[in-house]
Amino acid sequence: MDKVSIIIPVYNAEMYIVNCLNSIVDQRYKNIELIIVNDGSADRTSYLIERFIENKSDEINIKLIEKENGGVSSARNKGLSSATGKYIIFIDSDDTVSPEHVMSLISPLKDLSPNDLVCNSLIDEHQRVKNINLEGCYHLECFEKAYDVLECSNQLGYLHNKIFSRDIIIANNITFNEKISMAEDLLFVLEYIKFIDGFFFSKVSSYQYTKNEGSLSEKKLTDSQIMTYLEILKSTYTKLLISMEGRGNITNNINFYYGLKKTTCLMSIYVYRAVKGMDNTKVIKKKINNSLTFKQLLALKKINAIKYLILTLPQFFALTLIKKLYINKYR
Repeated sequence: MDKVSIIIPVYNAEMYIVNCLNSIVDQRYKNIELIIVNDGSADRTSYLIERFIENKSDEINIKLIEKENGGVSSARNKGLSSATGKYIIFIDSDDTVSPEHVMSLISPLKDLSPNDLVCNSLIDEHQRVKNINLEGCYHLECFEKAYDVLECSNQLGYLHNKIFSRDIIIANNITFNEKISMAEDLLFVLEYIKFIDGFFFSKVSSYQYTKNEGSLSEKKLTDSQIMTYLEILKSTYTKLLISMEGRGNITNNINFYYGLKKTTCLMSIYVYRAVKGMDNTKVIKKKINNSLTFKQLLALKKINAIKYLILTLPQFFALTLIKKLYINKYR
């Protein structure tokens, strides 16, 4: 049995961490190395983990790493540098997994290349993702279709339903970007898929999300944070385009989805600047106008499509409506 390293970044998770760890101990697949990275928690998280290790260390190999608070990307990178397993799985401290989780991700690899990316089904009750109906292996001739399905479903940017080869990560120096605090998962996966042979889709759903009010979706990102992310996003997609040359029409798909993400980011910057009363909203609005095709507009989430249509109005009306709709977001 190949060893699997499970990396859990932890920050102030006293309400969730024990349930999360219990679900990992209960895994059917037993050759597991559990790496918990405590990212400077200020509550009882560290105490609870230590008590858990005392009681469960005979059942599972557990490493607890204590570090100063540096964010989730810093914590995951610390876990990656300590991992010794052939494969890597990421789990968040406020979530749980079924007993089949690890087994369902690693079992397909017996008949696949280690350079294939296995993706389980991801069911999200908060409707951040769409269901994927594909099943089976998609290699070079179907790579474009698999990539398109992952992007369209919004599941490309999720770590938790995937298993990663540590060899690929080490050989290509793939890490989480510690300069940003949004969509770190997406950037990691985009970097990783440059080096894979294909995708394998499973209909097994084994990851359970817990909505946490401190999660990224609840954070208020500033103008400068989004601008930094936008620069990194452009660089990442450009590298992906170069690596995918010769794989059919996938470059068209990459440009399609990069365009969506770029415009969505620009709209977030416009909202921030409008609500904060900053002067340079016109420059951003000019970049947004006519940036999407009709097909791209249809691919947007409803709230973003409405925002995009508002920003096609003359500046005075667009600014007034955006302020009215989002005035409470940055209070």
